[in-house]
Amino acid sequence: MKLEVRVVPLPIPEPVGAHELAWSYLLDRVFADAYHAGVAGLRMTLPSEALVAEAELRAELSGEGGEGWGVALLGGGDEPLVGARRVYALAFRGVAAPPAGTGRGWVEEAALYVYTWRARAWGGAMHLASLLGWPSIGDWAWHRVRRAFAATRPTLAYYRLSIRRPA
Repeated sequence: MKLEVRVVPLPIPEPVGAHELAWSYLLDRVFADAYHAGVAGLRMTLPSEALVAEAELRAELSGEGGEGWGVALLGGGDEPLVGARRVYALAFRGVAAPPAGTGRGWVEEAALYVYTWRARAWGGAMHLASLLGWPSIGDWAWHRVRRAFAATRPTLAYYRLSIRRPA
């Protein structure tokens, strides 16, 4: 898949630990949806240089698409949407949601909520079990973290990815 990347630095946490896992979920979803929608390439805006290699790897692994472009505004920006077949807009805590694809002519097809508050709560339980020396409880809490990490239904989350198509 063709890829054009632009970096617009934003004050977000570095992609390490839970945020690294969150960005993995987000990029996987964007590239999988773009592939299934049949787009030939993506114009992507990212909030950190550290994510460029991850995006390039996924573009290389994605097969050739059909025609048209998708626009992935994962770090804000004001990419023109004329002729876009898909728009991926990311909102994250503390940063205003980009206005991409929210006007007339665009329909939200799906949303993904990543790094949910429920997962963060289970993460606290996991760390507490580790401090108390209860490995079996820690393993159980880790399983709960993974199950609650991403959701397709509306929930409180650090990241919200909106997938839109032309009406």
